[in-house]
Amino acid sequence: MSTEYIEKLRLNSRIKHLILNDYLPVWESILGRWHRRLNYFDCYAGPGKYLWKGNLVDGSPIIAIKKSIELLKSDRSNKPKEVNLLFIEKNAEQRKKLDSEISKI
Repeated sequence: MSTEYIEKLRLNSRIKHLILNDYLPVWESILGRWHRRLNYFDCYAGPGKYLWKGNLVDGSPIIAIKKSIELLKSDRSNKPKEVNLLFIEKNAEQRKKLDSEISKI
């Protein structure tokens, strides 16, 4: 993927992604104790990858997918059996990029 077509990430979004990366597995584990199916909604999904200080970094949908896969493959007893992920992106070009990134996982 050419970096000329990748959106530059704002600082507040990068902080959100770092928090999500650490928080989502904890959230899934806690709720997984009582609920066998979890639903995650991302209402401003974006393109899936961003340019941050010259490097490609994962956006929130990619982080959510990777963390959910890690949890479901783990041997933890308090994990959910199913995690449904719904990504909403109204910008057609952004959605196309996101679909491409998701297909790589």
